[in-house]
Amino acid sequence: MAPGSDRRLDTPDPELIERPKRRRFTAEYKLRILQAADACSRPGEIGALLRREGLYTSHLSRGGAERVRRVMEYNRGTLKRLMCAARSD
Repeated sequence: MAPGSDRRLDTPDPELIERPKRRRFTAEYKLRILQAADACSRPGEIGALLRREGLYTSHLSRGGAERVRRVMEYNRGTLKRLMCAARSD
């Protein structure tokens, strides 16, 4: 303990706060959200979707679905290669 202080050294400083953790979305989740957004046809439906999922408009971008599809195809190809390699061993 520091002289003249009644706080213990192992007590966390109340002025320091922990940084929030970034959310991570799977490719399947992103694709599902993008497909749901594409299916929205009436005014306000996309806003309702974003509020329900706790997302922001920045999460939706043009070409996002294509990027997600490419990632999923790449992951499937990688999985197939790993499975074939395991079978040949």
